[in-house]
Amino acid sequence: ERSLAGNRDSEIAQGSYQPAHLNGPGGGRARGLVHGFRMSLWHEHLMSHMCAGAGEDVFLEPESAECVGAVRRAAEALWDAYTRDRVEDLRGHLLPFPISVSEFGEVADRTADGCFPDTRAPVKGRKSATLPAILTT
Repeated sequence: ERSLAGNRDSEIAQGSYQPAHLNGPGGGRARGLVHGFRMSLWHEHLMSHMCAGAGEDVFLEPESAECVGAVRRAAEALWDAYTRDRVEDLRGHLLPFPISVSEFGEVADRTADGCFPDTRAPVKGRKSATLPAILTT
C-alpha cells in the first residue's frame, strides 16, 4: 500500500482565518499569515499546476470559479498520475476522493474495484455489527 509504504503520503490541511485581515487596506485582498499559509499549502499540493496553465494569479482569489476549476483540474491530473501502474514522483499532493457524485446525488466509485488504490479497503465503507451505520457507510 503506497501511502503506508512511506513513498505515498496522505495529508490533511486545516481551515483558518484572521478576523483582523478579512479585508485588506482600501477594500483590497487580505494578505495576513493565513493567506501566506494557504499559498504555501497550495504550492506544496499543486506545485506544477500553479506554474503551468492556470498561473499563480488565479489562486489569489480562492472563492472564484476559476480557482475552483484550476484546483479540480490539478487534482484530476494528479489522480491520473497516482493511479498509473508505474510509480512515479508526483509534482503535487492533492488528490480527489475516489468517488463521483452525479448532479442527482448518486455516488459512484472512481476505481473499478471500489477500493482505494493499492488496497482492498472499500471507498464507500460497509456496515459494521458494532458501529453505527453513520460511521461506516
